[in-house]
Amino acid sequence: DEADKPRNEEDFDRIVSAEIPDPVAHPLAHQTVITSMIHGPCGLLDPTATCMKNGKCTKDYPKEFCESTVINEGEDSNIAYRRRPLRDRVTMRQNGRVTVDNRWVVPHNLYLAAKYNAHINVEVCNKINAIKYVYKYIYKGHDRAQVYMGANSAAQDQDEIKNFLDARYVSAAEACWRIL
Repeated sequence: DEADKPRNEEDFDRIVSAEIPDPVAHPLAHQTVITSMIHGPCGLLDPTATCMKNGKCTKDYPKEFCESTVINEGEDSNIAYRRRPLRDRVTMRQNGRVTVDNRWVVPHNLYLAAKYNAHINVEVCNKINAIKYVYKYIYKGHDRAQVYMGANSAAQDQDEIKNFLDARYVSAAEACWRIL
């Protein structure tokens, strides 16, 4: 239906959020965002992060604070999502204690974050390059799951790269396909 199409910044804000949700109003989404939707941290907080190239984050984090969503017209027509400064920052554990704010939040949808408790990057597609991104994302590889066991296992103490390398399973058929 034509009325359902997002047309302006307010419509985009209903669909995509780049802020840490209120823990009282959206407790499930808040927990998902602080455990699964925080980029890095990288830059000065971790110059050896895998996203760093020539001293700069390849994903352009941390983003700038922005009081409202802005559509940047022009050649690349990027969208700067609303990222307001927080009164209370969130402290996470990731190889030590790290304090993050909305500049580190990966864009997401509150409903999907609460329902699936998983990293689901949601972006507004407003340019032709979005088709390439969607195609690459759909065909990026097999599904994976993370399981934590033990008395002291905490969701904040996760090393996603190590978990991926430790848990990667390649079947005989896939191994033959990759060799050929």
